[in-house]
Amino acid sequence: MTYRRDIEPSPGRIVFFKTDIGDVYVRLIRTKDLAVWNADASEVDEASNVSWANSAMDVAYSSNVGGYPWEVPAALPGGIWDVVFYDQAGASAANTDEVIYGEAVWR
Repeated sequence: MTYRRDIEPSPGRIVFFKTDIGDVYVRLIRTKDLAVWNADASEVDEASNVSWANSAMDVAYSSNVGGYPWEVPAALPGGIWDVVFYDQAGASAANTDEVIYGEAVWR
């Protein structure tokens, strides 16, 4: 797997540079307490309270960029977050999907 990434300062953008591989999504996990960003509710919650699908945020491929640009949610609280990109295998996001890239990001 070859990739390149780029992070811009606030408001926050991550670009995962890779050829178009299909359905990609991202999940956010706060490192200090393993809380998860609930994308549907735009809030942080305990992982046990958030379904996998509710924490998944779709990321669209951009041929102009040559990768998957993704904006950090403006409402995301400060802290260190694990940002994990997945390759969606089925009709919806699932914990069996393959991780294709991840990194810790401070916000």
